[in-house]
Amino acid sequence: MKISRREFVGGVAIGIIFWSMSNLLSAVEISIKDTQKVLIIGANGRIAKIVANRLLAESSLDLRLFARNSSRLKDFQNNRVEIFEGDALKKDDLLKAMQNVNIVYANLSGELGEMASNII
Repeated sequence: MKISRREFVGGVAIGIIFWSMSNLLSAVEISIKDTQKVLIIGANGRIAKIVANRLLAESSLDLRLFARNSSRLKDFQNNRVEIFEGDALKKDDLLKAMQNVNIVYANLSGELGEMASNII
């Protein structure tokens, strides 16, 4: 059976994500005493959705999902999920989204330098 390069790379990326998520969840499990909130920036992305679903299924963490188009996050109707619409290129949007969160996970593409500068 022959698979395309894209399928191979996608499979490898998903494997790495699951491995990374398992390690993250183990670390989070050890260090969390009270419920904490995770901000996922770029929540409409494929990998971000995998991360969000795993966190909801395997932890007690609350999530704040940050995306430019919040209407695409309708599948995340959950009392542990807060949807936040904003633009990662706008520092004010990020500052508001980061209020009262303990962990920030950035799943971004595009103008990474500017977005990273705004996040940090």
